Amino acid sequence: MKRIKFKNNEFGHKKFYQIVFEQKKISIIWGSIISKGGDRYYPAPKNWTYKEVKFKPIDRNQVFGWPGRPAITYFKGKIKNNKKTGKGLEIILQIQNYLPEVVSFYKGNWKNGKKNGKGFWSNYHPSIGECRGVGADNPKYVVKAMDTESSFTGTFKDDEFDKGVLINSEGSFKGLFKKSKLKIPDDKIS
Repeated sequence: MKRIKFKNNEFGHKKFYQIVFEQKKISIIWGSIISKGGDRYYPAPKNWTYKEVKFKPIDRNQVFGWPGRPAITYFKGKIKNNKKTGKGLEIILQIQNYLPEVVSFYKGNWKNGKKNGKGFWSNYHPSIGECRGVGADNPKYVVKAMDTESSFTGTFKDDEFDKGVLINSEGSFKGLFKKSKLKIPDDKIS
């Protein structure tokens, strides 16, 4: 996905909602979902489902979010027997400072409710990059290069990285992974 440029690297919560949920028109976007902790989240648009989860990062080295804290997972795709299946898009939002922020983005294949097969995962929205909610009185998003962006492109097995390319602040790593950690670098694979 190509990154969107914003004037002064700032944008409002309505623009965030439009980009994240691929919505052309919006009206009221606040208050539809309230977490157990009292945080207010965006309502799920048509054709999306949501549920509250405890955030568990896939890439433990590049945490962008608060592990164990409630978050909302939004999903657009096929659900069979209450489990994600086939191709789908999952975006996990968590309240950070003042606004919900993307802490996990996954677009790819699912099997029995887990990431399985080809896919792309990141700890940010690919069209925006890392951004933070700022300003208590007039909250907005600010895009910043914080050097904690992390992404993986390749295959997944039971919600973990399997084979592909992991890019994070430490570099680019290509090869086989075990429990989402590089096991065999690509130059060692025969």
